[in-house]
Amino acid sequence: LKTTVGYTGGTAPNATYNSVAAGDGHMEALRVEFDPELLSYEDLLQHVLRAKEGLARGLAQYKPAIWYHSSEQQAAAQRALPDVALAEASDWYDAEDHHQKLLERLKERDSEQDAYERWKARHT
Repeated sequence: LKTTVGYTGGTAPNATYNSVAAGDGHMEALRVEFDPELLSYEDLLQHVLRAKEGLARGLAQYKPAIWYHSSEQQAAAQRALPDVALAEASDWYDAEDHHQKLLERLKERDSEQDAYERWKARHT
């Protein structure tokens, strides 16, 4: 499993944290690369379903959404997460380095629970 934080869903080129926060139409997103031989897309969606509660902060760039790469992924996402916005994958822009691996960096300083609580406080 590999994750990358970034921006997608908008039309403006070269999205950044500041342009997204200013309302350029992109959303903050997490790209998840996985090996379907080790983890099925359906199982991945179940993890998303459990994790998505409480992630939206009321701002457009934080709403739960899934960008699918195939009609099979679209159908699976519609079945598993019918209340989540779906869209075909579009241009992707990696977020700035200081947005990558945030929880891992926080865990280096604190216990896992403390890191999670600080992250949660920032996003609720």
